Amino acid sequence: MQTKLRNCNFQNATLNRADLTGVDCWGSNFTDADMRFSTLSTGRFGSCNFTNTNFEGVTAINADFGGSDLYLARFVAADLRGSNFKGADLAGVDFSDCNLLGVTLTGAFWDEQTVWPVGFDPSSNKDGNQ
Repeated sequence: MQTKLRNCNFQNATLNRADLTGVDCWGSNFTDADMRFSTLSTGRFGSCNFTNTNFEGVTAINADFGGSDLYLARFVAADLRGSNFKGADLAGVDFSDCNLLGVTLTGAFWDEQTVWPVGFDPSSNKDGNQ
């Protein structure tokens, strides 16, 4: 049975090292949350607000961030293999030293302040092909 925490308010929450594997948090607010070193693999985080959230060192393999607002989020050194960012706002996001193998970026928005890992080309990876 999947844990559902939909439309919850986690604004300013300290969730570092939390295990949210497979949790459904659709539509929740994580603005300014501290999620460093958490496990988010296979979690459903669609349509969430992650503005200015710290995801440093998270493991989020095959997580779904589709349609989420990730403005100014920090994913430094995160493992995001196979995750979905379809339609997400990635403006100003820091993906430094992340593993983005197989991520989906179709319809996602990013800007010149978005930081990608060295050698990663987001324009050639809109369907998880890199």
